[in-house]
Amino acid sequence: MRVSSVEALLMQDSSTSAASGQRTELSNGAALDVREATGTITILTAEDIKASGARTLEEALALVPGVVIGRDVDDMSGLFIRGQWAHEGKCLFMLNGMPLNESSFGTFALGVRIPMANISRIEVINGSGSLLYGGFAALGVINIITKDVADLEGTEFIANQSYSNGASAFRQLQLYGSHRASAETELSYGVDLTLANRSNAIGNDHTDTPIHYGDSTFTNSMSGYFSLHRRRFRGQFYTSSTSSQVSDRTYDVEMRTVMLQGDQTVMQNSHARIALTGSYRFQLPWNVQNDSSWLYTAINTLDQRASLGADLIWTPGPKWIVRSRISGFRDQSRFLNHTEGNAFNATGTERLVAMDAAWANEITTKRTWGQLTAGSRVEYNTLAELLFAPRIAYVGLFGPLHFKLQAAKAFKTPTFQNIDLAVNTGGLTTESARTYEAEIGFRSNGRWDLSMVAFRSELHAPIVYVYTEATGDSYINRTRSASDGIELRLRYTGGALQLFGSYGHYTADTAWTDLPEIELQQGGDKAFLGAPRRKATLNGLLKLGTQLDFRAAGIWQSEAYSYAFRDASETDLDLQLHPATLRLDLGIGYRTRLVEGLTIVAGCRNILDQRLELLSAYNNGLTAFPLNGREWTLQINYRFPF
Repeated sequence: MRVSSVEALLMQDSSTSAASGQRTELSNGAALDVREATGTITILTAEDIKASGARTLEEALALVPGVVIGRDVDDMSGLFIRGQWAHEGKCLFMLNGMPLNESSFGTFALGVRIPMANISRIEVINGSGSLLYGGFAALGVINIITKDVADLEGTEFIANQSYSNGASAFRQLQLYGSHRASAETELSYGVDLTLANRSNAIGNDHTDTPIHYGDSTFTNSMSGYFSLHRRRFRGQFYTSSTSSQVSDRTYDVEMRTVMLQGDQTVMQNSHARIALTGSYRFQLPWNVQNDSSWLYTAINTLDQRASLGADLIWTPGPKWIVRSRISGFRDQSRFLNHTEGNAFNATGTERLVAMDAAWANEITTKRTWGQLTAGSRVEYNTLAELLFAPRIAYVGLFGPLHFKLQAAKAFKTPTFQNIDLAVNTGGLTTESARTYEAEIGFRSNGRWDLSMVAFRSELHAPIVYVYTEATGDSYINRTRSASDGIELRLRYTGGALQLFGSYGHYTADTAWTDLPEIELQQGGDKAFLGAPRRKATLNGLLKLGTQLDFRAAGIWQSEAYSYAFRDASETDLDLQLHPATLRLDLGIGYRTRLVEGLTIVAGCRNILDQRLELLSAYNNGLTAFPLNGREWTLQINYRFPF
């Protein structure tokens, strides 16, 4: 109600209200039903997350079609989107609109950093998002939205414990809540502590030495969140600290974030809305601990970003909407350790600074035959060049049917460490992406939602991490890469039963792609290294009365390939086939009458005890990272009576 006009609210019918969980601001900057929003959007609701048993962002995103979790260096995990590795600055992560990607490498490592109990929904754009979100949105955008008083008024406590392979695997404590301090003031907060072994699996490395991953993958994460919403102002504070052992190295990696953001709507009526945003972010992006070598202390940096922005949504007439966004930021990266000799290769100093300014405009016209949207973003970044990201899209609503067409261009600006590590390889140019999509969907009685998307995703001059003996760790521009495919989404929202299912299938366009990692034969088809070509998911929640519910989730992935070193010399690589996997998770929730507000959930993850692995997108010999086998879980949820 805060962001919609009176006319829009009056036009909502009962089916729209029933599907209110499928409204998003992610693609257009205004609250729209996903059928009306441009582009391909997946929304994971709190019920979807509950049904799947997901405890972390990594586990939740595995439900999204076209998205696969992969392994980065130092055991960090990131995303493949539509077959292409999006981890290094090609997918933007946000928490309630606050950008989380660090400025040094552009990454947001997943792991156990964001717990799911306090999440209202996760909104995902598969495809270009640079028009609104700039240089980290070339292949996708993910916005994680926490609960407020519309989802929960009160305070809840969550405790999770799990066991796998005879040892503790996952421990988590959370306290969160939302309250109305007055008729015009709302408060939301959350704190959590997670202690986990990323894996308790037992396997062999490339020298056939047995490895118990429970001895070398311990990770801990602490975070806190606070939000104040008063009238047209919203202030947010977020802090997070994560430290993880690296299974195949002798050091740990720490990541810290402290962020403040304020949003103020300065004017709002039936014809226009103007909002201002300001934020400050402080990060230790990739802090190597317990290692005194110059190589690793040289990448331990402290990054700071200050940003300002202004948004305008103007409705000059009943058939026209104009959206405009002006934004800018100042980035700074400096060495955390003032060691003699520590200097960025690009400047010869211990400090790098980047300035950025952008202006995005988009206009939509609504007609009986549908709505047509066209716009562009012009941006200047001192680490790159003058950047341009146009988008044109069509959306047609015809009763229960909807149709979408979109062509969009995006870009990925080089980051501080991209620039610095590319000095030995001749420097970098800006990477660009192009996305072409066609979608058809059907909604029936506000309960069934079905959609199918055909897409093409292209990267031009992709920035790729490589390692050679001559240059060491470095970044280069390849020429191009591309994938084609389809994605399907199914949702059923009934009184007692809720279902969410998806299917994604891509094929690498070998005529367009020159990455050496692409040359992998799979039954006559080509695929990107580490990314299975097909994935299907289905999860459901069945409520039996007010006390009992059943939860189930299944994720099937086709076979995939990765490289691993052949022997201890680490000179020769073998291409390894990883078979298809089927992961099944089951759970039962019981809300007892003996203690009001107490819910107990018991379950089993990976009940078939499949060998699940995170595969690398690189050809540098990273061993597949095995996840837990069968894992027994227990969750205690207590809602305080006040």
